[in-house]
Amino acid sequence: MPSVYKSISGTDPVTMITGTGITQNSGSSNSTFTATCCLVVNTHTTDVTVNVYLEAANLITQIPSADGEGYLFQDINTHYFAYSLVLPAGVSIDVFQYSPHTFSQEYSLKVSLAGASESADVSVKYESKNSTNQGRTVNQY
Repeated sequence: MPSVYKSISGTDPVTMITGTGITQNSGSSNSTFTATCCLVVNTHTTDVTVNVYLEAANLITQIPSADGEGYLFQDINTHYFAYSLVLPAGVSIDVFQYSPHTFSQEYSLKVSLAGASESADVSVKYESKNSTNQGRTVNQY
């Protein structure tokens, strides 16, 4: 079972498991990740505020900017497991301890902190399942 460990700080979101984004072909794949553990440990001297969420960019609807740097419009799908969760100093939480979560490979699992000086250690264990949706051929009917 793969695992990812990162020490994070500041307010920039950190990607723990990278997804592919939503595309025209997203429906033809049954590839999934099952997160069995997402341990967030407060390593700061005071409380930290944590967000744990899934995020996928809808690559079908995004509009690139004229200069090729970024996008004029980008539709982002976000689903939170923990939103503005306050962890006291020295406290940890396993977001998936009693309920592993399976999500589509299009989504990325991300963690962010609310304060610029906050810090935490994050450990994620997951399984990936890659399979494609095989339709029937004419000869199978």
